[in-house]
Amino acid sequence: MLPFDPKFVSAIGKPLFITGRGIDISMPRGTPIVAVGKAKIIYSGPQAPSSCKSGEKVPGGCETKMILLKLVNPILIKKMLYNLIWYESLEKLVFKKSLTSPRIIKVKAGELLATSGAGLGVPHLNFRLLTENDGSIGAAMTETQLSSYIWAQIATTKSAG
Repeated sequence: MLPFDPKFVSAIGKPLFITGRGIDISMPRGTPIVAVGKAKIIYSGPQAPSSCKSGEKVPGGCETKMILLKLVNPILIKKMLYNLIWYESLEKLVFKKSLTSPRIIKVKAGELLATSGAGLGVPHLNFRLLTENDGSIGAAMTETQLSSYIWAQIATTKSAG
């Protein structure tokens, strides 16, 4: 089991909520969000980029940001290889990258990516682990597996520190 970077784990020693779209982790707005592992940034920008151009008001829209990372060392759990990390409900981004940009942005484990924001007015971070299927986003880890995995990371980090 690849442990998450301790800087990331220390920020999530807070309640976790299953949402049907990953895990919402309660944290104050402005909490530093770091890379869980060595990765490449696939996308870093508005949560709903089309709403930025159209001016359409959608939940999250232009104000809320997200990041999609591709891990260098995927996480293997129950014969599934999870190599994509999705961070959502972010406020300030360190890096910006569109999906069509050929620029490669590499990040190290523990490197600052953004600060947490709020979704629908509630301060939190939405977090998901996903598979990649022929260059597209594939299956998401179930929320139950993800919350168990995160709690295991918290326990491992606390016992090591």
